[in-house]
Amino acid sequence: MLLIKLNLIRGRMYLMIREFNKDLMLLGIPDKDTHGTTTSHKMKKDIIDFFSDSKFSDVTALEIGTHMGHTTRIFSELFKKVVTINKNPIDENYICGDIDNIVYIQMNAYQQQGWPVWDDGWIDASVIMIDATHSYDAVKLDIRNTLRLMYEGEKYVIFDDYGQQKMSGVKQAVDEAVWLGKMEVVKYIGIEPNTKFGNLTFDEYEGVICLVKQLFQVLLILTLMMTVC
Repeated sequence: MLLIKLNLIRGRMYLMIREFNKDLMLLGIPDKDTHGTTTSHKMKKDIIDFFSDSKFSDVTALEIGTHMGHTTRIFSELFKKVVTINKNPIDENYICGDIDNIVYIQMNAYQQQGWPVWDDGWIDASVIMIDATHSYDAVKLDIRNTLRLMYEGEKYVIFDDYGQQKMSGVKQAVDEAVWLGKMEVVKYIGIEPNTKFGNLTFDEYEGVICLVKQLFQVLLILTLMMTVC
């Protein structure tokens, strides 16, 4: 009986320490109710929980849409390397200038035919965060470019604002990709459905983590190679 109680205490202490560590990572980072363009603290904590497995500690994450670097900073704690793409140059609002495992690339991801910086093969990203332009066409292009990235192993894609009422294009593009068999949903994250958070309304979960269907990715890459030839 005493052993059972001790194990329960250890379990509670572990959970308390884990939550404390997540709160430490979020120090100085605003929540979504006061800064609508960032991911919520809840979504960041869900991302931390999902990617805290040691198998992710040695991988590269790619982020499309940096803004001030709030989520970028969290990624730098989880992954070996973070490549973040933003259309604007670094300014005084960027909070990750002191972190050496982040590569910041100024580039408009929607004015190129694909993402040319990866065509040379110098980056293999196994985690991709899509959080730039939230229109249906833009997210659909993000998904297409994600599928073109060559990576041996599982590839996870995180979508922000999936359930935000004013950003319905994100959900439309993601649901379409899932229906077509390009990806599968593995976890809904962030603010829960039917929630008003600050000035924002969420009809569905704030975010979603998807796993790329490898067979579909292989077929797409083969098709692209045949087109080039």
